[in-house]
Amino acid sequence: MTLAPPRGAGDERAGVPQDRCTRCGYRLLATQRKCPECGTERQRRWSGRREIPQLYMHGPSVVWPIAWRFLAMGVAAMAGPIVALVLVAALPLLDLAPVPAFGTVVAVLGIPLPLAVLLSLPHGWGSLGGRDSPIVIESPRLGSLRLHDLAALLSISWWLLAAVQFAPLPPSLLFTTLIAALVGACASTFLHLSWLAEIGEAVSDEGPQRTLNICIGTAIALAILSVLAALFLNESWPFLAALLLLFLTTLASQILVPGMLARDMIYTLIGSYEEVGREERRAQRAREHEPRVPH
Repeated sequence: MTLAPPRGAGDERAGVPQDRCTRCGYRLLATQRKCPECGTERQRRWSGRREIPQLYMHGPSVVWPIAWRFLAMGVAAMAGPIVALVLVAALPLLDLAPVPAFGTVVAVLGIPLPLAVLLSLPHGWGSLGGRDSPIVIESPRLGSLRLHDLAALLSISWWLLAAVQFAPLPPSLLFTTLIAALVGACASTFLHLSWLAEIGEAVSDEGPQRTLNICIGTAIALAILSVLAALFLNESWPFLAALLLLFLTTLASQILVPGMLARDMIYTLIGSYEEVGREERRAQRAREHEPRVPH
């Protein structure tokens, strides 16, 4: 689909304040509160609906698989909290089951997350950053290894963390496996967030990068505080407490960021269909030789 450049209130003349519609790029005069092209009002600029012009300008046939793949990623990330909420609140409230143990809740939260990591990879149908991606995304690397591939490999730690909650292991082996699973899950999340931050930067969404920075800052702060507390108390438990807090932070981030990007992609899909409608109206006006004078 070939799109015409933004049109509107004539040439930009000195002394005439002008702006562009945040939805379709139509040039508006300062006195125009509503876009005559798509009907968007200026006061709705901060309504929270984000669209990605780099994508929806390609048309629904390109955006559709991307939007639905990212929607599946968001659903996979949110499946754990939804099931955990049912187990913790709904079933005990209806006297259908007792309140589950903390380990069971953690296991339920973590089991769907490897699927969310796999869906974010730049491979296959509807992916971003791959060979046929409509947007060029630079893949972060650690030497010759791509960080998102390493994140997918380490994401198995979420399943290992769920398994140790129910496996009858000796105490010493259980503790070692649990620590290894926590470290692997946190590392997988940081690497996954690094990749999602690259996607967010490519589509002009600062949310993933901001969340990654919060996680990194939290990790540094917890490391410093745990060392100081361990030295002051001469105990090892501050390290375990810091690791647990870091795990909860990364868990929340692993759920939040896919939801952000899934929301953006669905709005972009809606915007691509609206762009098709606008293009059809433009073509109709061109056939009817309508003047392009704003109201």
